[in-house]
Amino acid sequence: MKNYICYLNGVSSSGKSSVAKFLLQKIAEPTIYLSLDGFHSNLCTAYSGDNWPLYYEELKALHRTAQVWREQGFNVIIDSVMAEERLWD
Repeated sequence: MKNYICYLNGVSSSGKSSVAKFLLQKIAEPTIYLSLDGFHSNLCTAYSGDNWPLYYEELKALHRTAQVWREQGFNVIIDSVMAEERLWD
């Protein structure tokens, strides 16, 4: 079976995390959950504030990380807000 990336895209508090947690309980194959909020909260304090000065860099890193997990044989569920299609490069 080919591994997949499931992208849950939506505004804050729209239920993406809840859907991801539900899916993780139902999927039998190795699957990892990645969230943009999780990436952001792990940045050093100077860059992890409310204004998200590195938004585009964080989003690109999230996408690259998802691709690496997929290449390693995992399904990936991403929880994010992607306002522009060009960011998936």
